[in-house]
Amino acid sequence: MNASGLIAPSLPRPKTGARNPSSAAVEPVVSSAAETTAAPRPGADRLEAPILLRDRQRLAHVKGQTHRLVQAVLEGLNGTRPLQQLSRWVEPRIFRSLQLRRALILGAQSHYGRDHASPYAGAQIHSVHGQLSGPTAVELTVVVRCRKRVRAVAIRMEARNASWIATALEIG
Repeated sequence: MNASGLIAPSLPRPKTGARNPSSAAVEPVVSSAAETTAAPRPGADRLEAPILLRDRQRLAHVKGQTHRLVQAVLEGLNGTRPLQQLSRWVEPRIFRSLQLRRALILGAQSHYGRDHASPYAGAQIHSVHGQLSGPTAVELTVVVRCRKRVRAVAIRMEARNASWIATALEIG
């Protein structure tokens, strides 16, 4: 503030690349290891950190596993794969909901006749998109083509006991 109580405008800082011979700016030299590991700047935690290489590799691995798991889920709902094979890759409540959904599909097929196709017949995975939502969790979206219809599958995978388990599953 100046004497009149107004805030004085700040002067622009010179560009880093520009050198003005009249003002010799000296950069501080870091002399100890303690100074190099200083605390982060205030507000630095709000900045988005780039994904590390190991995170990209982990995400790619989980995407591959999710691709196979969703394909297996759709085959299980279609009746071409036993649902019991999925029990170790999904939480028990998800497994029970898959069993219920399969029973409803079987009931509809018996009511309308065996020639009535399952809504998941001929399902093909189109794409898998995901992002890390924590150190041990990944949220993914899978785009699936079932005959003439396109569906979305939302799934959350969590790392447990050195493997990835589906903890949430929503089939659109």
